Amino acid sequence: FSLDAVTTSFASETVALVARTVSAELDKARVAARVVDGFFERVTQRAKRALRIVEEADQVRAGRIDYVAEASMTLNADNTVVTARQLVKVDGSQIQLG
Repeated sequence: FSLDAVTTSFASETVALVARTVSAELDKARVAARVVDGFFERVTQRAKRALRIVEEADQVRAGRIDYVAEASMTLNADNTVVTARQLVKVDGSQIQLG
């Protein structure tokens, strides 16, 4: 299957895709959807810069989360709660509370 077009329009109620590999090179892609639901065994993303804006709630439920920042990391909120069942560790050459 090969498609070369300046403009392509596609409208469908249901789209089913089964592929071993999907490759796309896009200058700009815009997707608008009311609901996006997916199940993936692995998702990998690489970006030079990324911005995500969530207007209401952003939730992550994971067995383990690991964030690494080379320069700095900022958490800013009206209220911040950190809870642990066993150990809370704060390690740094200088720690300021208050």
